[in-house]
Amino acid sequence: MDLLFTLSGFLITNNFLNRDVNLKSFYIKRALRIWPLYFLYLFIIGKYSETWPYMLFAGNWRVMFYGWSSYVLVGHLWAISMQEQFYLVYPLIIKYFKNLPRVLFFGLVFSTLLKFFFFDPNNYYSIYMNTFVRLEAFLLGGLVAIYKDKIPRVVGLIVFILGFFSFNLINIRESTNILIVIFGYLFVAIWCSTTLVILLKIKNYKLKIIPNLARLGFGMYVWHKVGIELSGRNPLSALLITVILATVSYYLLEKRFLNLKKMFIFFVTLSLANFVTNVKAFDPLAVPNNRFGVHILDTPEIHEAAKLVNSNGGSWGYVTIPMRSNDRDRAKWVKFFLAARTEKIIPIIRLATYPEKDTWVAPTAYDLVDFANFLSDMTWPTKNRYLILFNEPNHANEWGGKVSPKSYVNILLDANTIFKDRSRDYFLLSAGLDMSAPNSKTSMDALEFYRQMSVAQPRWPDAIDGLSVHAYPNPAFMAGPDSVGRYGIASFEYEQKIVNKPIFITETGTKWESGFWPRAFARWNRSNIVAITPFVLMAGSGDFAPFSLLDASGQPKSGYREIEALPKVSGSPLLANISIVDSIEPQSFSSKTFTSNEYFWQRLKSFLKFEKPITISKLKIKNKIISIEKADTEFLRTRGLSGRERLEDDSGMLFIFDKPGRYGFWMKGMKFDLDFIWLKDQTVVHLSQNIQNPTTLYPPMPINKVLEVNAGFIQENNIALGDTMEVW
Repeated sequence: MDLLFTLSGFLITNNFLNRDVNLKSFYIKRALRIWPLYFLYLFIIGKYSETWPYMLFAGNWRVMFYGWSSYVLVGHLWAISMQEQFYLVYPLIIKYFKNLPRVLFFGLVFSTLLKFFFFDPNNYYSIYMNTFVRLEAFLLGGLVAIYKDKIPRVVGLIVFILGFFSFNLINIRESTNILIVIFGYLFVAIWCSTTLVILLKIKNYKLKIIPNLARLGFGMYVWHKVGIELSGRNPLSALLITVILATVSYYLLEKRFLNLKKMFIFFVTLSLANFVTNVKAFDPLAVPNNRFGVHILDTPEIHEAAKLVNSNGGSWGYVTIPMRSNDRDRAKWVKFFLAARTEKIIPIIRLATYPEKDTWVAPTAYDLVDFANFLSDMTWPTKNRYLILFNEPNHANEWGGKVSPKSYVNILLDANTIFKDRSRDYFLLSAGLDMSAPNSKTSMDALEFYRQMSVAQPRWPDAIDGLSVHAYPNPAFMAGPDSVGRYGIASFEYEQKIVNKPIFITETGTKWESGFWPRAFARWNRSNIVAITPFVLMAGSGDFAPFSLLDASGQPKSGYREIEALPKVSGSPLLANISIVDSIEPQSFSSKTFTSNEYFWQRLKSFLKFEKPITISKLKIKNKIISIEKADTEFLRTRGLSGRERLEDDSGMLFIFDKPGRYGFWMKGMKFDLDFIWLKDQTVVHLSQNIQNPTTLYPPMPINKVLEVNAGFIQENNIALGDTMEVW
């Protein structure tokens, strides 16, 4: 049960991270998921004199005060009662408490210590069935959701091994030793949470297990007592009966209400937000736009890509790059987004799952939540955050082995809700379809795919901001750039008749040796085309080598030279309040980048208030003396002033680095504006005034100290370049 409780805390917390909590929507969706089967089961088994407490989701309290019911078909529902009590209150905590990790921590302490009050050596139900003292598993599941990418795997393995052996030696539930009971339940909860961490860190595991648990797991739990009784307590027969009952109830009952749940999401979105038409990103065609781009396969290629797309007068060209669900390495992607800023590149992120044999696993809403949480913490260079929602779903091998327009529509609608809840700046693009795919067992004609999408949900285009298209010169990638028809490089004309949105040609390519690209780009010179990112910049010697613009040694091929020579526009996209210095390789980035075990332990020490006290000193600059806090460790520099309500007058924070460098600062989480005084040793070398959230900025030269003070300090005290400071 504790592992189930941990999973419950994880799922609800993970779902609400970085987004507003719509309580009405949550409670209705929860009821549609749990209540139909739950109350049907209670109705079928009868004996309402025994089951009425469970109808009120108070089954655990019934057992705590009066013991188990004599009716064996109802007792196991106590866990659902406890779960629903948690789900009733926990969304309120997420919504109304700002510092959720701290609330969860104190909840753990409260639940553990409360056992001293309820402990009864003659009645283990007083602990086992008491929601108030069984919160550890739920709350630790929530903490796992928050810190899942920051918890060292070795910690989970150690706790898992210790628990695996100790649980066979100690009966925690029925122990008469108060310390074993109090700390035993806590250890069980820790073991369950670390087990969940291990499962989440196993490559590809979470994408498979969570949907399967959600599909039949609830029904199997509800029906398993019936299976046991009907089988005469034969384990294999009981399992078979339970699976059959769970499957039947899922497809005849639960799935129907899940469809109602999806309809509810649709109508809530429609009524509360005028569907999605009012949640639109900035129009990229409203400003000068450099439509030239290129498709890359790995993040380090962005520097080579910039040389091409920003050549011959261009700037702020586009790069399309896939992000796989099993490749969300924070350090890697932070570096990529920083490089996009310095290189003046607009990234287009194509979401992807992972391949299983020859088939890409079909994505779920859980994948979207994980992507949204991860990407919402990245430092995007432009206001618009371009996302392609997967790839060519009209091929079965791109969608879990089955072509399903209805399933893809549901993903689009879920994506609109999940991403736009976190930021209206997300610019959602539907997946590019293969316009040459035939109707067969493994593929579907692209126009038929669109038609079936519209049958499933006529207003699905309202969920996206633009149309990603694949405009290859087919057949055989050898047709000329002037070819007409639905299989050539203007195939998007047929798609735009169905979906009238800005066009992003995110894949195109040819096997022509030369002469193709100037004529192709001339044909694509249309006012509704935002970006053209040929596939691919650098393919090495693999299957994509014929399409590669660079050869296996990294040297430009003729197609590269043709695109490079084409005149380009200096783009002027709406930036994300970013201050960029050209040709900078940041050596450190003062955002909350959780990438190391050392940082995890520092964060834990801070959370528990065990960290080294902040040093308070006096600083004199020009003729002004102020009090300062020194940020002279990686952890203190990373935390900075974020999260504080204000900075006292005549005070500041001095960041001290071990060696000179061009260190970047991100204002995310700041609740007030700042002035930055950049220093080399004791001398002022650069000034930045009135910096606001969420600006990111760098100094134009190496520095080893930065003084953060309230906005207006520089002007009020006439601070100038060349001024010196002293600290004591």
